[in-house]
Amino acid sequence: MLKSWKKRPMSLIVIVIGYVISILVVSMLISSIETQAFQYSQSKFGKEKNRTAILLYSKASLNYKSNTIDLLKFLGKTAEVDVFNLSSESIKSGSNTFDGDILPFYYENKPDWRPKLYEGRYITTEECIKDTRQVVIGVNLAEKLNAKVGNKISFYGEEYSICGIVGAKNIETNFDNVVYVPVGALPKEYLQMLDSKIVNRSGDSSQLNINILYRLSEEKINKKFQELNQQFKCEFLYDKRSNIQNSITIKDIFTEVIWVSLPLLIVALINIISISTFWILDRKKELSIKKVLGANDKYIKNSIEKDMLFVAVTSSIIAMILQVVLSYYVEPIIKNYGVSFNFTFTNFIISMALALTLGYLASMIPVEKTLEMNPADALKAR
Repeated sequence: MLKSWKKRPMSLIVIVIGYVISILVVSMLISSIETQAFQYSQSKFGKEKNRTAILLYSKASLNYKSNTIDLLKFLGKTAEVDVFNLSSESIKSGSNTFDGDILPFYYENKPDWRPKLYEGRYITTEECIKDTRQVVIGVNLAEKLNAKVGNKISFYGEEYSICGIVGAKNIETNFDNVVYVPVGALPKEYLQMLDSKIVNRSGDSSQLNINILYRLSEEKINKKFQELNQQFKCEFLYDKRSNIQNSITIKDIFTEVIWVSLPLLIVALINIISISTFWILDRKKELSIKKVLGANDKYIKNSIEKDMLFVAVTSSIIAMILQVVLSYYVEPIIKNYGVSFNFTFTNFIISMALALTLGYLASMIPVEKTLEMNPADALKAR
């Protein structure tokens, strides 16, 4: 296979470089689209019909005396309840300290959606019910604290074991700095601070105001609140919050595909076609001589296909190695510009398949035309 390239090493180098650049661009564009799609799926917090963001509050004319943790656990018997819009707190691991977003939660049944797990595992329902001191933290927080699964973190003077890390490397999500902690395992000092924020007190009267994300449809929430009022002998109401703001919207992905990725993709694919056509035209004399010497069309086509496969696979491997290197060294710098070199086997396989398919089609068309010509005419055309 390599013998046919010995007389034209520069042609091989130019073709491989052209293929590598095109495959790298295609793979990069696919990575960028995959990244935005991932951010969109994560920012939705699951299916909208299965969750409702609400401000839960007690009736102002009644004095709120219930235990908020018990109230949240009651709600969590049916579906996961997350307390959000809380302030960041200083999180410590070893000698490292960084601000993390505390997200108290509770569930007694497996949730229908959870953030993408990067490492480790989620907190189980049994651990949640038993108020186990296990936490799941965001990937950026883990990096800042130099913490791994199995390590300890502490806030408000109490320690917790990290059982899982959520998010993705070099891809921003809403969970990058989060600390998921069961409501029953919150530090006592933190609960006192939280109580002062969510319970408005004026003289002898008090009113609860707490923002939660409840993984129930609004229709089911109404029925659950009837049970809540009976259980705690109080009248609780709620206001539905506007839909959670997605960090990435469908419009963002559409814009990325139509106005950025698609034009660059077309240019990269045209480059593959042009290089493949140039490669065959450069070999027209060689193909004609082979035919004069008795080689049949099938043999010539097979030799071209083998060369095509060699170039595409070699270029793809080189492009893969370059992308892995760029992903490691360049990705942290360019991730804020909507470009991604994040390597996955999906984009590698798609890129190589496109290179093989277009390269093959672009090569076979001029080959067919060359073989249809009289060898003497083909040599003169050269």
